[in-house]
Amino acid sequence: MDQQKLRMLESYCIQEEAPACTAACPLHVDARLMLRQLKENDVEGALKTYRKSVPLPSILSRICEAPCQKKCRLAEIGDGIDVRSMELFLDSQSDRSFLPTRLPLKNKKVAFLGSGLDVLTAAYDLRRKGYITQIYEPASSAGGFLRNFSETVLPFQIIDDTVSLLEKMGIEFHFSQPIGELLIQRKSDSGRFVIKEDEFICVYISDNQEIRTIDPITRMTEGNGIFGGSAGPEFWIEQAADGRRAAISMDRFIQNVSMTASRSDEGSYETRLFTSLASVSPSHSLIQNSQVTPDEETARKEAARCIQCTCMECAKGCEFIRHYEAYPRVYLRQVYNNISICTGLRQKNNMINSCSVCGQCESVCPNHLNFQDVIRETRQTMVETKKMPPSAFDFALRDMSFSNSDAFALAKSPEGQKVCSYVFFPGCQLPASNPSAVEKVYDLLQEKFSESTGLLLRCCGIIADWAGENGKFQQARNELLQEVKFLGNPELIVGCPGCMQTFRNFYPELKIRSLWTILDQMDISPKQHERVQTFAIHDPCGARYQTEDQDAVRSLAGKLGIQVEELPLNRDNTSCCTYGGNAWNANRSLSDAAVDALAAENCHDYLTYCAMCRDFFLKRGKNAYHLLDLFFEPDRIINAKPMPRPDYSMRHENRSRVKKHLLKKYWREEMNASEPYEKIRLFISEEVRELLEERMILLEDIQQVIDQTLETGNRMINTQTGHYLAHATPGHVTYWIEYLPKEDGFQIFSAYSHRMFIEEAN
Repeated sequence: MDQQKLRMLESYCIQEEAPACTAACPLHVDARLMLRQLKENDVEGALKTYRKSVPLPSILSRICEAPCQKKCRLAEIGDGIDVRSMELFLDSQSDRSFLPTRLPLKNKKVAFLGSGLDVLTAAYDLRRKGYITQIYEPASSAGGFLRNFSETVLPFQIIDDTVSLLEKMGIEFHFSQPIGELLIQRKSDSGRFVIKEDEFICVYISDNQEIRTIDPITRMTEGNGIFGGSAGPEFWIEQAADGRRAAISMDRFIQNVSMTASRSDEGSYETRLFTSLASVSPSHSLIQNSQVTPDEETARKEAARCIQCTCMECAKGCEFIRHYEAYPRVYLRQVYNNISICTGLRQKNNMINSCSVCGQCESVCPNHLNFQDVIRETRQTMVETKKMPPSAFDFALRDMSFSNSDAFALAKSPEGQKVCSYVFFPGCQLPASNPSAVEKVYDLLQEKFSESTGLLLRCCGIIADWAGENGKFQQARNELLQEVKFLGNPELIVGCPGCMQTFRNFYPELKIRSLWTILDQMDISPKQHERVQTFAIHDPCGARYQTEDQDAVRSLAGKLGIQVEELPLNRDNTSCCTYGGNAWNANRSLSDAAVDALAAENCHDYLTYCAMCRDFFLKRGKNAYHLLDLFFEPDRIINAKPMPRPDYSMRHENRSRVKKHLLKKYWREEMNASEPYEKIRLFISEEVRELLEERMILLEDIQQVIDQTLETGNRMINTQTGHYLAHATPGHVTYWIEYLPKEDGFQIFSAYSHRMFIEEAN
């Protein structure tokens, strides 16, 4: 990912965009932060936030037209927040003797003709930057049209106090100076302006009627170095914004730098920030009279109505985004920096490997930012440049390798046929989770398609793609395509939503059909029950955008007498169980938290059509059923008896049993002999089995350690317990076991693994 692509993708994420209230305010007051601080009774912090954007708070808090309130999202369903009244309250709590920080005086002068709100704002800003500022006012007092307000709205004393504050800051006022009689000359040698024998680098003229043309961005007039405002006399917040814009331009003019660069969001504008109001109840303002300063309790309650607008749609169903406490724009930068560094620690490896690449964030994002492809591409880059720890996805890759080995892989046409019209592809996880369902589905399909249905057992290879191992994925893909070709290029009937998605994305040459649409169309009448049971339906992430499959599953559930409740995020926006992307393999604690959060969304038992979703829910204590569990054993609906969840070792054994059983039943063939180490008998207590499951250690891992120890004789002994300790590294992970030989096998007491390689001394 190059920088250009990074910037393009970053632009899709709108979380850092301003809320509507701030964007509508020409001075960009951070009302969201200010209201949160006020709600939390941090009056000093809220006042500091207000002053950061507003130059003359005592005046503007009384006369601002409050465009923020009109644009407040709450105004769409009730009353917008009365932000100006909150500002009025904050001003009432302020120290009237407060003076803002100022840079040391520079020997550079600027002049202002008139003393309206735009002039006072610009003079305030430029004096803070260290410029010598002088104001020439034709009247005997400052303020211009501000003095047209009634005393109840804007007392003269407030204006006079503000002028006194500006004078204390060092701004000079010259009153009773008729602007029309002031002679402004420009010296040809220096280009400076001369007013009453004083020289100024640039001049601001308040009365916009005297100016014919003003640049809408810089506020500079036809005269180079002469600036002015364009807001009308009753658009007070716009006048202040005019002054601020002019002050920025005058500062840049003096420094001889671009006056137009990076000024696209000055003034009010339409924000791109999306904030859902779906779960927000209408509310009404607590402010009865916006001209009266509210008391502290009322101000806090009004501030508490603020919904703190953010987007974060992507975080609502994604534990990954919530866990790392940021959002895709930040993650994009972290990913880019992580793969760009030449030396040093790559601290975001674990974050990169913890994403499920399920596509939910893209689906719910208002701009459809495709973050999953960034993670995929990054993992591939890390593997290619050897920046990916080889053990990061070792367990998942070994599981895929097992599924594509002789222990499970099988490609068969019906007995007596060289080719077939259809082939059942159950995937690798359904046979591991519910092997009997594979046989029953195959029987149905043979009946449906007149025994012209073959069987293809293996992994689709997506695990390698998730791991960034493009070479291994292409190898798995080529092997699968060769087997499909060997079977006569039949149409694949796919039982796994994840495999279905993989075939659609990476196997365009295959003819595929969903098992669920076929079952829904078949004339089958499963056993129904008098009492309708309610299940919460969880759509696997592999079924995203597959409306036909989603509908077929719900139809089948209805035929079984099941009433389904939808989860908050379902169908195209569904959440991943973290099997996707191998996230469960890379970050177990995050995976558990994600499944727990998903399981807590509904009190009913869950119904799904992905074997891994079902098993991950069961592992975390949530009753869950695969649709085929109930399709073939409908009594489980009433008995509330989920299928048992096989552990990792049993998943391998189940796959091998499926192949062995189906070979014998349909083709009267025997499986090839197993590996020698598989004959090693193990004795393991239930407590140790749970430990192995938690640490993702397979029985075959233990068998391989013992097999190597028997061959080499390398082992240690604990003199206190008498137990042996041995290790082996079958892949990229080293396994240690604590054991004792028995007459007919080995008693296993403990096991653990790590990423360290052991080198024996000569």
